[in-house]
Amino acid sequence: MEVEEIRRELQESQRSQLEEREEETETHQQRNQIHKLKEKIENTYYQVTQIEFDKRPRLQKLQNMIK
Repeated sequence: MEVEEIRRELQESQRSQLEEREEETETHQQRNQIHKLKEKIENTYYQVTQIEFDKRPRLQKLQNMIK
């Protein structure tokens, strides 16, 4: 009986450790994605702010779809 209990406890602890590792991996991936997006936004912002206001491309006209 005691051996079975110990075995169950070990299995449960292993499962919990695996779950924790998976969560850490997911968190790490999310942080990487956030970091990449932040860099991309900062680069785009820098590029846009370097263009003089008069030299920026014009925005497209909105087309009214109602007839």
